Amino acid sequence: MLTNEHDEEEDDDSSVAGCAATDAGDDVPPLLLRPRDAARVVAVGESTIYELMDRGAFPSVRIGRSRRIRVRDLEAWVDSLT
Repeated sequence: MLTNEHDEEEDDDSSVAGCAATDAGDDVPPLLLRPRDAARVVAVGESTIYELMDRGAFPSVRIGRSRRIRVRDLEAWVDSLT
């Protein structure tokens, strides 16, 4: 099993898929996903997501010590599997 320093991220778990709603209460689709949310979306383990990021299957961005995956990059990766 992979261990990552990324597991120490501080996130607010009150958000939906890593993206909080706007002040007006509108649901805003996320542009970036936490690795755990990306794992849930594509039905794989979180460690698999970290392995795929490390191998360059799709890019990730760093925000401080946290890593995020652009939704469009994750979708492009899934599309490439077919």
